[in-house]
Formats: sequence, C-alpha cells, structure tokens
Amino acid sequence: MLWRFLHCDPGRWSVQLQPIMRWAAGTHLRLLSARLRGADANQWEQTIRPLLLPTENWDDTLGWRKNMLLLTWLREGYLLASPSCHRLLPKAEHLLMAPEALPSTALVRSLFEIRGECSKDTGGREASGDNIGGSSVDGVEDGGDDDDASDVATQGKLREGCTRKVPLEDVLQQCGAHVRGRGAINAFCERAGVYEVLTEELVKSITHYVRSRLPELRAAAGTEEVLLLEAGAGNGALAHHLRLGLQECGVHVFAADDRSWSLPNYSLPGRQLPVLRRTHRDALRELRPHLVLVSWMPMATDWTAAIRATGSVHE
Repeated sequence: MLWRFLHCDPGRWSVQLQPIMRWAAGTHLRLLSARLRGADANQWEQTIRPLLLPTENWDDTLGWRKNMLLLTWLREGYLLASPSCHRLLPKAEHLLMAPEALPSTALVRSLFEIRGECSKDTGGREASGDNIGGSSVDGVEDGGDDDDASDVATQGKLREGCTRKVPLEDVLQQCGAHVRGRGAINAFCERAGVYEVLTEELVKSITHYVRSRLPELRAAAGTEEVLLLEAGAGNGALAHHLRLGLQECGVHVFAADDRSWSLPNYSLPGRQLPVLRRTHRDALRELRPHLVLVSWMPMATDWTAAIRATGSVHE
C-alpha cells in the first residue's frame, strides 16, 4: 500500500501536496536504492516486480506508468543490476570520471564493450555488449531503439491482461522507462549526470575545423580575436576542452546554458569552467560571437533562426 500511495501518477495530487509527495517518494526510493545496492538482475526483479505488478496484470501499471520520477529510478536500477554494469562500470567510472585528459574512442569502446557502428540492438539485455547506437560516444547521442508496443507477442499478452509471462524489460519498456537497447554506457551517463562521453578524437576534429576556418573568419569579422560560443552547453565540458585546444590561436571560447537541466559545472581537480546562465538568445545578444556551436538543441526547437539573425555570426 505504501508503494502505491507514494508512487502513483503525480497528477492525482493537488498542486499544494505535490512538493511534499515528491520529497516523500524520493526519500523512499533512496532508501530502497540503498537496500538494493549491489543486487544482481534476479535479486532486483524479485524485489521490484511484486511492487509494480502485485496482481501480475497490465492494469497494475496504470497507477505508476506516468510517474517520471519512478520511471527514471526504475531505468537506472534495472541497468545497474545487469551483468554488464556489474562487470564494466567500476573500471569505467574509475577511468572516466572527470579525467584530466580525454579518453580515446578506442578506450571508451573497450571499457563498455561497444561493438559495431550504430548496429541495431538484438533486444537481448546482454546479447552483444553495449550498442553504440544507444549510447553517446564521439557525439553519438544517448538514446536507444524504442520499440515500445510494436512487439506483436507482447501486444497479445497485453490484450489478455496477464503479465505473468511477460519479461520485466518488456513491461518497463511499454510503460516508458526506455530500458531496451541500453547498457553500461547509459548507466554511466546517468550516474555521472552527462549526456555524452567526450573523446579526444571528437575534440581534436572540432578544434582542427575551427583552426582551418580562422583566416576567413578573421577577414569577415575584421578582428584577430574570434569568439566561439557553445550555446546549450550543459555543464560546459566540451567548451572547456575546446578552450584548451584553441587558446593559443586567439579564439575565446564561451559556454552558455539556461541551466534548465540543472547540471553541475564541469569540474576537474583544481578548476571549474564557468557556464554563463543565459538562454541562447541572451548569449547571442550579449557576447556577439563569430562562431556558434550547438550540441543539444531541445527537442522540436530550432535555434538556428536566432543564430542566423545575429549579425556578428559568420558560422
């Protein structure tokens, strides 16, 4: 009863009660996380499945499938309990958390056992290691193939109402937890609070391109000092490494983000890159950059019109 009370659809609560209920639900999930720390996939499912599906019927999901806090927690817990995360995450977190030097793509692929180039996931949790199509290496976004309710067999079970023979992965996927095609690299990104794993090859390629454009940009801007703005920069990690690679060329790199995602500033031992708290429009108006880089435009939102309309911007 406590589970159903705390983790129902938040829309059922009044606006006044929602902050209190979010706090109570979050506290409960943190306690449950501590209890499940180190659990393997079977142990995790044995604890969680009875809470999600007390009568083993799809109707059990109606009370919680719109609770985004719970779905996020379920995705993280499901991934962390997988054999690949138990095997790969400790070493990956030791080597990749706030590194002084960026890792190579080969190292990241090796750490997360990523195979192939954007290959389709087989649907099996451990079938072929992590799928680069559902991860974030060298600029590939953190996402996976979402089959949702397209599986005919699972749809049949849904129509029957019984979930007893439905794998928990299918239940979580159809309820919006987005677990299919995810693996250790996705768990790493969520735990680290990042949306990509930057590599030295990515930063070098962008740095090389900017250097190649400098003569034309300087001629067009009428100045030797070129301003590069990363808009929607998140925690500023990419801008930080670009600044290191471009500072000797007279390129001033700025990072701006409206902080709507509440990411901490990118930190390295002894230093922190300041990220200006600005929308892309405010940053364009205030900084008047010559070159604009955008890695993460919000879904279904186009910033390019505002960028093109800024007179100082040449690319």
